[in-house]
Amino acid sequence: MITPLPSLDRTSPTFAAGLDALFLTQIPTMCTEINSTALDVAADADAADLSAEQASAFALAAEQAKADAANSVVAAQAVSGASKWAAGTYAEGVVVWSPINGQNYRRRAPGGSSPTDPANDATGGGARWFPLLLLQALPVLSINADATAAPNVHYAMDPPAAAGVPYTLFFPPSPQVGDLVQVSHFTGLFTCVLDPNGALLEGQMGITIRIDTVRASGIWKFTATYGWVKQ
Repeated sequence: MITPLPSLDRTSPTFAAGLDALFLTQIPTMCTEINSTALDVAADADAADLSAEQASAFALAAEQAKADAANSVVAAQAVSGASKWAAGTYAEGVVVWSPINGQNYRRRAPGGSSPTDPANDATGGGARWFPLLLLQALPVLSINADATAAPNVHYAMDPPAAAGVPYTLFFPPSPQVGDLVQVSHFTGLFTCVLDPNGALLEGQMGITIRIDTVRASGIWKFTATYGWVKQ
């Protein structure tokens, strides 16, 4: 705030003294106030510029979020509108569902013929289809004792109900090609077991997996050739 200068009466006997006071004290004070006001105005201008930049950044972020949401809608529509697979030719990116297991698969580049059901054609270097279920969150179920897994569930292996006693998670007894089982290990032990329940495990029969790593996690998929394979 700038303090107004007093008015002086030229006819007053105190005019000279008032003029001296004006130049010696009041004008220097006024200059200081003007400089301070100028600095405040400059700071307000800088703040306004910063606010404008932030508003622009927020607008860009909003546009990006809008675009991401639109892409998600398109992707959801593509999956929800998936048609039943049949042998034929498919363009890159087309989504179909498998008659074998009902899961969705997206056609890999560059597209082309598809003589094999995607459930049996979604692993290995020459796979024609990508399993979309791998991109979706599986429901989580906590266990703390021996249990038999259901397909397409994420099992959190918690500390055992009987302290210090290891337990076993058995994979689904009648798995279908493409079934998934996800496991996260929180038992605090190094002796709990994953059992394929009579199926092949990584192409071998009669073996199990002993979990000897704290907080180990993994997804196993059932394949026609190798049984349960870690993804």
